[in-house]
Amino acid sequence: MNDGSTRTVTVRTLVLSVVAASLVSIGAAFALSYALIGTPEPGPRGPAGEQGPPGIPGTRGARGVAVVEDEEVWRVIEDDPQRLADVVQDYLDPAPADVQAEVETVASDLTTLCSDLSFADALSSEFITCP
Repeated sequence: MNDGSTRTVTVRTLVLSVVAASLVSIGAAFALSYALIGTPEPGPRGPAGEQGPPGIPGTRGARGVAVVEDEEVWRVIEDDPQRLADVVQDYLDPAPADVQAEVETVASDLTTLCSDLSFADALSSEFITCP
């Protein structure tokens, strides 16, 4: 009995009308809050967090050309000679550390020899001074 006074609503029409009403209400709420509140000013920046793991290294850049004045090199060497010495010492043959160790060994051996000679019977009457 359909007398024309009643209309049936399909599920599709019901879902579309609910979605449309929801979108309209969300838009109205957004517009009202923007009109009343506005855009807030950004606050101060917070502290930095932990640093993450290093990334993949990039490709090597193009090789450049350096122009260096001779006088500038000498000025840097004169200002910090120890820096140059630290770099060069590893390439010296023999290395200064090896020479120093050898000198200490020879000095120790000479002190021992001098002590031994002062106790020798043949030199017992001689006055020997040891370093």
